[in-house]
Amino acid sequence: MAIEAGAKALRNADRMSRPRLFAVVAVTFAAIAFGTPASAAGLLEPIPRAESEAVVTQASPQTVRRQLVRIDAGYMEATVAPRGADKTPDRLEMAPEAGAVRLELFPEVSLTVDRNSLKKASGGGYIWSGSIRGGDGGYAVLVIKNGRVTAQIQTGSKLYRIAPVAGDIHGVDELDPGAFPPDTAVSPPAPPDQGMTVPELTNPEALTRVRVLFPYTKAAQQQSGGIAADIDLAVSLMNLAARNGGARVRYKLAGKLKVRRYSEGSFSEDLAAVSAGKGKFRSTRKKRNAAKADIVVLLRSSGSFCGLGWYIENPNASTADYGFNVTAINCISNHSVAHETGHNSGLEHDRYQLVTYEGQPEPPNTKYNFGYTNLKADVRSVMAYNAECGDKQPDRSCPRVPMFSSSKKKYEGAKLGQRRGRKGAADASRRLNETRAGVASYR
Repeated sequence: MAIEAGAKALRNADRMSRPRLFAVVAVTFAAIAFGTPASAAGLLEPIPRAESEAVVTQASPQTVRRQLVRIDAGYMEATVAPRGADKTPDRLEMAPEAGAVRLELFPEVSLTVDRNSLKKASGGGYIWSGSIRGGDGGYAVLVIKNGRVTAQIQTGSKLYRIAPVAGDIHGVDELDPGAFPPDTAVSPPAPPDQGMTVPELTNPEALTRVRVLFPYTKAAQQQSGGIAADIDLAVSLMNLAARNGGARVRYKLAGKLKVRRYSEGSFSEDLAAVSAGKGKFRSTRKKRNAAKADIVVLLRSSGSFCGLGWYIENPNASTADYGFNVTAINCISNHSVAHETGHNSGLEHDRYQLVTYEGQPEPPNTKYNFGYTNLKADVRSVMAYNAECGDKQPDRSCPRVPMFSSSKKKYEGAKLGQRRGRKGAADASRRLNETRAGVASYR
């Protein structure tokens, strides 16, 4: 494998985009804007102001404001999932019937979410997914483990996260979608046989499973409110993006492991290290082979990037050594795991980003493996940057939504793609359908 030969390309990755730099800071919640606590009205129960002011913890670099809450255990058991049954084999049968859950995120932000699915989380617990009723629509994904909740909620241009912060106290964060640093890719040095024949799908309509392994650093674990729940959330968001775009691929968690005694470097150094599979990453290489993981996602602490991965134009068995990416733990909320895995699967950024900021010529309309931004709807697909939105309408925000661009599907009624041959062609979901067999052949 020519990983070492890619060191120069990895160093150059730091100059491929215009990063916005942020620092993780410890904050007291007296310094974060929050409204007067309301009475419990759903799953979340705001804690008194005096108690909030006594809590000191880390906020995400993208946090706009935070409210501290506790989970209403009785409400959870009645509407979401039973208590004390996280590892019971038939726990899904014990759960309440599908219904609506009320989430009072802030005093003026109260959402009703209708359940779409309830699944088992890895190692115990539940993954509850639903659609937001009325208003701007949107989605919510809740991972419940041991009575603690890790969640992502998006409605309109607003993005929220719920996570444990101290004991039974949870933080409800409103995040700035435009404040995430860039996530990008680098091409392998002279990858072998990119034109090699991709395995033929015996049944194109069937789903293709791509197995994903998640090693994580000590720093990522410390920054996370619960690393196992964050990984479950990441996989759920990947699958939501594929499903919304019509990609016939489903991502399956192949395992997770802590990388012991490893000190994080730059994103390019971390990508080179995990890809080489030597030293501290020897156990990762062994786990990948044993678990038959096609893709490996190294979770690390926040930094100047959200993620960095190998860009493989035509995935096949000969490019298996480059099925790796590095993603910052705080950028799970930015769909960065799906974004970087998209690079591993033959997907590029949106056309505006590539031409304006990455110095590439305008791609022909016969190519369509790109992200897409809808300025009228203020949304962008998983592979799209915020650059076009920020340049053309700087007073508005265009958050990423969980969908790979598609010429056939819409997101909440908004166009999020363009078919091949048309000006601005962008259909990442179609490209995923073409490359999925190659990615799934890695192990």
